[in-house]
Amino acid sequence: MPDKKKRKLVLHTREELEDHLRTLANTPYTGERFPGACCYSPVRESLYKFVCPHCGMETDLLYPSEYVFDETQEVVKKLQKAGYDAYLYCTEFCPRCRSVSENTKREAEMQFVIRFSDSENYHVARSNILQDYLCVLEFLLGNEVMSGSFGETVPLNERVDVLVKMLGLTNVEAQQKIRNR
Repeated sequence: MPDKKKRKLVLHTREELEDHLRTLANTPYTGERFPGACCYSPVRESLYKFVCPHCGMETDLLYPSEYVFDETQEVVKKLQKAGYDAYLYCTEFCPRCRSVSENTKREAEMQFVIRFSDSENYHVARSNILQDYLCVLEFLLGNEVMSGSFGETVPLNERVDVLVKMLGLTNVEAQQKIRNR
């Protein structure tokens, strides 16, 4: 049985999320920071066999590190398991599906779709960055920090801009803080 003291609060309504974001944006992080790795290796590109979830066409994509389809899909599945109405669409990476869309002039992007009640429209955000999705997951699970790309501790109050973009929150105070950075 989980310890109730360690249980994370899952916030479901838009109003609760905006209140939480406002508090997060205006609260300095006082916890311990872990620096993570201080070294890196060059990004190696490789081929990734992408299967379009819409039409089933297989495509070999040059796979730079930020296109982490499988890992990003796992994050979205965790959001769904927590009760959020969220989906990930990757059809822009399919030559067949992309050719019928109007978006052929810009880089293909994963589309993150979420809503917080049946009575509202879905918010659509575009991002190929796994850390954006991890940021959303940690915020929606009620956490104040996330692990960065190199294992460092990243306070979510430093990622308010990502949360506003990815979740479609309209917290005026949080947006003002972003503009004032």
